[in-house]
Amino acid sequence: MTSQTTSEMKTRNSIASSLNLKNPSAERGRNKPPKPKKMGQSKIKTIQPNGTYDSQNGLMYKFEIQLESGDSGEVSAKSQDRWSVGDEVEFEVTPSKWGDRMKLTKPGFTPNQSKANNPDIQKRIDASWAIGLALKEESDPEKILEAAEFLLSIRSTLISKL
Repeated sequence: MTSQTTSEMKTRNSIASSLNLKNPSAERGRNKPPKPKKMGQSKIKTIQPNGTYDSQNGLMYKFEIQLESGDSGEVSAKSQDRWSVGDEVEFEVTPSKWGDRMKLTKPGFTPNQSKANNPDIQKRIDASWAIGLALKEESDPEKILEAAEFLLSIRSTLISKL
């Protein structure tokens, strides 16, 4: 080993140490604090198409959107006409190394809210649960019905005591 080789190795080790290469997660930014998000409500001022990409949800359309509040960023949607100029939206802006990303929703929108409050749908869910359990224990249709009604009765009694 020559003195030049030893000198080169020391220089490399010094550079690696200064770059913190002994801790790869620090190099990749894993120890960074979460990025700040900005949330609010505004109207869409401008929309500019920005290409498409394939995702696990199918073809997605990208848009650069500017809001009347002055906030802007890139938004993805499953359809080209998901958002229009003038739409009132609730937004969340998250900075990324590729620019600001936005999530938009209609004001007051809660996914699956209408199904959760529908008593007919809840009765069907309860009946399916009871019939499924009754089928595990009985094979005679009349006994299945009796067992399912009994299970629903017990369930109602237990829920009322909570």
